[in-house]
Amino acid sequence: PAGGIAEASMDAVLFPIDTLKARRQSFHRHCLHTTRPPTMRDLLALGSPVRGIVPAFLSALPAGASFVSTKYCMEMLARSALRTGAHGAGVTMLASACADVVYWALRFPAETGRLRVQALQDRSTLSAVRRLLSEGNYRPAVLYTGWQTVLWRDVPYDALEFGFYEASRSLLARVRRPHAQRRTHGATDEHRAESATCGALSALCAALLTTPLDVARTRLMTQRAGTPGAYTGVIDCVARLLRTDGPAALFAGLGERALMASLGGAIWFSVYDQLRKGPPRPGDADAPAEQPAG
Repeated sequence: PAGGIAEASMDAVLFPIDTLKARRQSFHRHCLHTTRPPTMRDLLALGSPVRGIVPAFLSALPAGASFVSTKYCMEMLARSALRTGAHGAGVTMLASACADVVYWALRFPAETGRLRVQALQDRSTLSAVRRLLSEGNYRPAVLYTGWQTVLWRDVPYDALEFGFYEASRSLLARVRRPHAQRRTHGATDEHRAESATCGALSALCAALLTTPLDVARTRLMTQRAGTPGAYTGVIDCVARLLRTDGPAALFAGLGERALMASLGGAIWFSVYDQLRKGPPRPGDADAPAEQPAG
């Protein structure tokens, strides 16, 4: 449950920022008559930034828990196969990528509805799901249309995020080890601060590298099926944006995404570490933190 609570906590805090990012990336649909970048006032004028937050929060709980469970199992299998107990960044990145598939299998229908609500295509997540089903002749598979687009973004994002986090915590542990015996006070607070700092920096680096994929995801998931000139996939979307709007179009919403990533990384890793470890016990303050999963 720690992973689900961490995921839901992060989503609840970051939902308004995510809404603004989605509106910025899809602003061309609302204001076809202008090519200027939207201001914050433009984005807020489109409606409440917290519309759809309840379904997003509820879907985060089981999806986050499944991510943690799958990632932990994959790490155990990988370490058993490799006959090593090391917390290598490579093992963590592979396990994160596998966990993403399970995570989105559970969450994708709600995520599609959320994105359509954030982009002002529907009034609620439920109405978005109903419309998708009606347009797809009520085939459940239609709710997963384009889910490979999300995997294009999140598999590299989470692999980079957890890989960076594992590497940064390992580096800090090596730097701290010679002084560990001399510190008896404040170590628990220091570990919490390290989890938040490493999580924020790791998520920020991963977000900066994968923002073009995030822009492509938003464009693909909010376009109407069968629309003339519709994008056919991630590569087609990226190539056409480069050709028609230039490189800057691939980084639309970068400010909101960077803010979300750094805050989200700090919240997720610190909340998960705290819930997983429980209340601090005497003698545990200087023990090195174990790598958190998903």
